[in-house]
Amino acid sequence: MLPDFKFSGEHSLVEGMEIIAPVYKVIGKIPAVRNLSNKIIVLEGRQAEQK
Repeated sequence: MLPDFKFSGEHSLVEGMEIIAPVYKVIGKIPAVRNLSNKIIVLEGRQAEQK
């Protein structure tokens, strides 16, 4: 879908929430919660090939 970008990683929203609310450190250990929470993907831009 995005040819100029490549997939670099994926993070659960629970990981970021641990900083704001420490209770997420405990909740994030439950696999079902980690898998059901929203995901954030990390993309890296590729430079266009020079002709």
